Amino acid sequence: MIRRTGSWRGSRRPTKQKRLACVLRRGSTRDTRIPRRHTHPAAGRPGPVTHKCTRAAHPFRPRRSTLVNVMGAFAEFERSLIRERQREGIALAKTRGLYRGRTPSLDTARAAELREKAAAGVPKSVLARQFGISRETVYVYLGAGD
Repeated sequence: MIRRTGSWRGSRRPTKQKRLACVLRRGSTRDTRIPRRHTHPAAGRPGPVTHKCTRAAHPFRPRRSTLVNVMGAFAEFERSLIRERQREGIALAKTRGLYRGRTPSLDTARAAELREKAAAGVPKSVLARQFGISRETVYVYLGAGD
């Protein structure tokens, strides 16, 4: 067990040490924010100041990035094979008559009747209740006849 003695507010705090060390370096990709109570080392004034560090937070690792790229290429290739097989299966099912999609809400005779009543001026909500379909479906059938 670690036992702390005294105040932990001193300059020996690890996070403060890292931030201040980062301020002394120049031109990095990672921004750090110095808390208000700390002083800017160059100007000697208090306040939040943002600086750049010389070292990136995660250094570039060529082997890791290459491995990720290769794995991504294999995953993309596998997905394209799956899609191709799926398209072939759907085409076979359509030729057998097993892949028909959803059955229409109204047959052609009832759809023609719906269009005639709508042309006569019957409100769309009344038509929807009479035919047992939603108002949106009524608009779909009316749009399909144009």
